[in-house]
Amino acid sequence: MDEGLASIIGISALAYVSGVDESQILKMANQKYAGQAASLAIDIPLMSGTHHLGDFTSGFTTYVRPIAALSLLLDYMGAEKFYRAVREFADRWEGKHPIPYDMFHTFNFVAGEDLGWFWKPWFFELGYADTGIGDTKKLENRTIVEVVNHGGFPVPIDLTVKYNDGTEEKFHEKMDVWKSGDKIHLIEIPGTAIREVKLVTNAPQVSL
Repeated sequence: MDEGLASIIGISALAYVSGVDESQILKMANQKYAGQAASLAIDIPLMSGTHHLGDFTSGFTTYVRPIAALSLLLDYMGAEKFYRAVREFADRWEGKHPIPYDMFHTFNFVAGEDLGWFWKPWFFELGYADTGIGDTKKLENRTIVEVVNHGGFPVPIDLTVKYNDGTEEKFHEKMDVWKSGDKIHLIEIPGTAIREVKLVTNAPQVSL
């Protein structure tokens, strides 16, 4: 909890002073999560006692996965509301001893909604971040693209659509499209003259 928040704040500060796009730094952090989660047997629920874990697994659950999770929450809430929640959490618990649930409740309060659909999989459950394109159906004047959530974790969807005339268009949907627990999400794209649909993996994606 604390190291994840501290890392996100540090990334934001680094981006500000260096003039680098914050999303590019977070993208590298997410790629680190994806690489380690896919290749090493260390990706376990964050709500696990670190005294039961080895050094490498403890480091992963303390830094790598929390940064990936909180970067998604930053994308979902937006920077203004996300960092307002961070400040609210700090103000509420300054000089005290908060536990993760206190952070969850504070972010829920600032977000104005129950974020349990995000906290539960990313902090309490086994699973991983992995989405892919399923079926694509061309109808009379639109195309329906099926996105499948293979890993069960909510992540945003970024599609790049290339049309036959050489133009391209980007579609972004936030991770709450998975809040109902569905494993398939349909995206409607106007037109049918489509050459290619590509899923862009800016969010942490684990290909197993």
